[in-house]
Amino acid sequence: MKKNRLKVEKELEKHIEDDFKDILVYSETLKRRQKHNFQLINLLVRYHEKGDKGALDQVAKIDWEAGEMIRRSKSLKLGSEDKVVPMITARLELIDKHKRFIAGDIEQFHKVWQELEVLVDGSDAALQKAKIAIILWDKAHARLAAGETDPAKYDFMSVAKFAFDLIL
Repeated sequence: MKKNRLKVEKELEKHIEDDFKDILVYSETLKRRQKHNFQLINLLVRYHEKGDKGALDQVAKIDWEAGEMIRRSKSLKLGSEDKVVPMITARLELIDKHKRFIAGDIEQFHKVWQELEVLVDGSDAALQKAKIAIILWDKAHARLAAGETDPAKYDFMSVAKFAFDLIL
């Protein structure tokens, strides 16, 4: 029974992941892009606070659009970070807007996953109770087979009732 329960659990997990795959991939993409833009901001802060020109070069290396702005502004002798910061801020605002847009779908995914966990926990408990009931039933039948039939000594009906109550 446990093998079958595990098989059903894996099948349900696969269906849930398939149903929410696109939204989960998109959510991870947004997280990566957000992390990337925060990295750019940290490099720009390092440039401003410490005058580390290497940080500005690193911004240009890891982000094509920011790199283009920095190259153009260097040739025009403008502060490149003056143009890069608003661009990064706009990106982060757009990412935040998209994250809010999909928040309901992500919440629904977590609810469905929680429902599955509750079902799995419930089925594990039911299997454990069934196991106990079967053991009790087996012991009762072993006593019967051994010829111990004195009703006053063994109340098989209460054992059976107890076993079935455990399962239910």
